[in-house]
Amino acid sequence: MDIINKDFADQSWDESMLIKSYDECVKLGSEDVAKYISSNTNNGATKMLKTEQNHLTEFNVGDYVRSTYHDDGCDYEAKILSKDGSNDTCLVKYIGYDNEEIVHLKDLLPSWGKKARRLQFQQANARERKDIGSTVNSSKKMLTDKLPPPPPLPPMLSQNISDSEHLSAMLMSWYMSGYYTGIYEGIKLAKDKNK
Repeated sequence: MDIINKDFADQSWDESMLIKSYDECVKLGSEDVAKYISSNTNNGATKMLKTEQNHLTEFNVGDYVRSTYHDDGCDYEAKILSKDGSNDTCLVKYIGYDNEEIVHLKDLLPSWGKKARRLQFQQANARERKDIGSTVNSSKKMLTDKLPPPPPLPPMLSQNISDSEHLSAMLMSWYMSGYYTGIYEGIKLAKDKNK
């Protein structure tokens, strides 16, 4: 067994070639992926422009479309509520958000389908629930931020009690339980006042 360990220890491992070839492979792979993505993105954008021009007059009231929301500049699924032919504008309602906006017909894109609308609706509801949860958490945090810091330790506890460690531990736990009881009662009283 010693012979095997000795031979193993004598071998010097030079991993620099392995690391170099790995880095080259990763670099080539990432370049290929970047080329593929850019070619598909450019082709998709060109196709979308052509379909956008073809679909300019095809959108009717009740159709589902994609529209850019003016506040954040992102595209969202929407439904056409009304159409003004004289101005080439329409009123759209964004799925899940209940925001309505007047947009030009030329700015509309075809909908990505029922699955995309369902996903957007779920994301909007999840965001709304998260916002509600964060306001509840922030009100709880504000309540706990108003709590006073714990009072300083009594003089006899801050000194080194050499008589008995058990007495010291008992007094410390008694002190801390009183502190946390006070916090509990304060929070309970504050909640009762808010109701």
